[in-house]
Amino acid sequence: MTEILYSNTVNVLLSREQVVRHWLKLEIEKNFTVHEKSYRIRLTDPTDFFFLYTKTIAEADYNLLKAEQQLSIDFHTFPSILIELINETTDSSPSKRIEVTCHTLRANLSIVEPRKIRNITELNLELLPADDSEQKVYLASSLKQLQTESAESNHRNETKIDQLQKQLSETTKRLEDINNELESLKIRGEGKTEEIRLEYEAKINEEKRKALRAEQDARVDFDAKKGALETAFDSERRRFELKISDLENVKEELSQKKIRAENTVREQKIRIDQLTHEQSRIKHENQKTEKHKNELDKKAQSREEQLFTLKSELASKTLEINELKTNISRMSYQTRTAEDQQASKDEKLQQIQAHSHKLERDNEVLVADLAKANEIIGRKMDESKNLKDKYRRNSEIIKKQEKLLTDKDSDIKKLATKLRQDGEVKQKLEAKQAETSGELETVREKLQAAINKNSQDDKVIQYLSRVYLFSHL
Repeated sequence: MTEILYSNTVNVLLSREQVVRHWLKLEIEKNFTVHEKSYRIRLTDPTDFFFLYTKTIAEADYNLLKAEQQLSIDFHTFPSILIELINETTDSSPSKRIEVTCHTLRANLSIVEPRKIRNITELNLELLPADDSEQKVYLASSLKQLQTESAESNHRNETKIDQLQKQLSETTKRLEDINNELESLKIRGEGKTEEIRLEYEAKINEEKRKALRAEQDARVDFDAKKGALETAFDSERRRFELKISDLENVKEELSQKKIRAENTVREQKIRIDQLTHEQSRIKHENQKTEKHKNELDKKAQSREEQLFTLKSELASKTLEINELKTNISRMSYQTRTAEDQQASKDEKLQQIQAHSHKLERDNEVLVADLAKANEIIGRKMDESKNLKDKYRRNSEIIKKQEKLLTDKDSDIKKLATKLRQDGEVKQKLEAKQAETSGELETVREKLQAAINKNSQDDKVIQYLSRVYLFSHL
């Protein structure tokens, strides 16, 4: 009993007289009887009926083949694995190929996996050419198959010819009917086209007359409208010329105002530089004042220690008053206001001579004056911080003014369409300039007040130093 397991045409690498790619038909049959089971592999060429190679593999033959080629499958799974290998050679991107090498009395069927260095042969089967009986059977089956295929093709051709003849007769009948209808339609169409032509000629003549009348009316209306439009255009042109002249005048005025604004900005920058210089000077004076304050604190501490010795030395100091006067005149080059306060020094010296018991009270007054000096210095530091904040705000306002001036330059280019917006921007700029000028005036007044307070503090410090010197002497 025979069962076909695989039957298909495969593309092989055929080596005969030369190596070529060729299509061969590969068949695998299963033959089994009561006692044994075998597989038969047949290789044929559809274009060459005398190309026939076969191999029958029984279980004993397979065991020998397995030992020779070191196969790892048994006899029962051999056909399924072989079919899988053949399918791998027929994929769209095959990883293996079938090679057939034909010799005089045999043919080798190999399934090879190509590699870069050496090809790997998965399986190698030796096929034998068919004998005369098998060849006759194959030729008879091939002939019978060709006869059946030719008979089927003839029958299909005859049926197609009959169908085509029927269709031809039907189409000829339809063509005759269509020709008759076409003749009748031509006759009726000629009559209708004549009638339609006459109607259209009448309509065209009527439309021409209407078009002539409409053209005359339109020409009259056009002439009237043309005159009106020309007068309106002349008036509009004159009006626009006046507007353009006005806009040019406004543009010149705005350019002059821009130049004035730039000059004011430069003046404000110069004033700000002056303010920064004045601020640095005030900082330097504050540092000097702090140093002098520290010296006064140290001297006040030493004065408290020396007050106890002043009472005992008061009697001897009365004899040295004349020397003290000469010392005061020698110290006049150190203090610019010594001449104005010479009289007060003499009076205080006389009070010291007459009222020695009031020295302790004077010490308390001196401590209070030092506290006032500390308060004055703290207020001056706060005012300097405020001046820094005002300077920072003024710089921000100037940056805003420069930004507004650049915006104004771009607005001047679009003056014809944005005249109102330019006016608003100009008003805002003037208001901000007024604000900045007012702020600068306030800053200038505060700087003058700070300078006056600084001079007063210097006078107070000089007075305290003199008092301390007199008390020390």
